[in-house]
Amino acid sequence: MVADLARARTLGILAVKLLDHGTPDDFAAVFHPLALNHAGPYVPPDCRARGPSAIHATSVWLRASFTALDWVIHRLVADEHGVAVHAAMSGTHSHDLVLYGADGRPRQTVPASGATFTVLHTYWFRLADGLIIERTVDRGELGSAPEDPPVRRGRVRLGAR
Repeated sequence: MVADLARARTLGILAVKLLDHGTPDDFAAVFHPLALNHAGPYVPPDCRARGPSAIHATSVWLRASFTALDWVIHRLVADEHGVAVHAAMSGTHSHDLVLYGADGRPRQTVPASGATFTVLHTYWFRLADGLIIERTVDRGELGSAPEDPPVRRGRVRLGAR
């Protein structure tokens, strides 16, 4: 039981920390081949698939818009079935952020602002076969993005740090 809890905690930390630099192989070591990625309705289509590649695609999407990404873990709770990680994501909005509609097509572009930001997230990971099989995220500002936003161009202030 102790080894299982230590592994669950390690998986939770890695699943968050790999978002700023992880490779496809890194994600394959943490996420089950059939993992569900509940990344939100505004992510690119490749983030909506199953498996480690979908979570890696989510990290690539984030890295395309934000630089100096970092996650500080504030709280982690684990049992043999899952892990919850409360963390602050910070970075700089260096490039345009493209938000997608339910149909998988670009719907809104948030122009790069150059602003630094910190957004609180709570990650929920369900475990199976010693890996993460389901990933869900409760987000700060991005979590309130409309499901099918109109296309517009304008500056959006991301919670300045």
